Amino acid sequence: MYFEMIENFKEDKCIVCHLKNKAMDKFFDDFLYESVNDYNLRDKIRKGGICPKHARKLESLGDVLAHAIIYSDLLSNSRNRDSTEILPCKRKTQRQQNMCIFCEKEQGFEDTYTRAFSHFFATQPQFKSAFAERGFMCQRHLNQVLEKTASVSVQKELLSVMGAKIVYLIAPAHNIFDFMYV
Repeated sequence: MYFEMIENFKEDKCIVCHLKNKAMDKFFDDFLYESVNDYNLRDKIRKGGICPKHARKLESLGDVLAHAIIYSDLLSNSRNRDSTEILPCKRKTQRQQNMCIFCEKEQGFEDTYTRAFSHFFATQPQFKSAFAERGFMCQRHLNQVLEKTASVSVQKELLSVMGAKIVYLIAPAHNIFDFMYV
């Protein structure tokens, strides 16, 4: 994962978002082509449904047979239970026991990548300098990494690196303001 992160550092993309999206794309592909008939996975879908965001993503991938299998199974299950549950389900809240399997997987990928980033930034000088040179992180994932970083000095160092990146990104806007109002 160390090299995967370094190789995917981009100045304009959050490393966690980028790697999570790549992992989710692979998960969707694997699901559609290998796991649609997996009984245990379909049972999890029956219990948690599919949230609107991930239902749209599945639809965009265009596998009509997979959709037919998934949704006929969900609807048959709903009919057999004599209940009128609303499909698709909502994202998980703290109190819900079941959730969209895609949301669950996405949260798992985020957790894995934010933990790995926190560890590598704190312990690997080459990782730290590579990130300082060309990496980026969105505010949401930066907050998650900071929560997972035990050392206050490492937190401050990461915030300093991100602060320098933000100053660099804001500079063109300030140049426009200076030009327009001088």
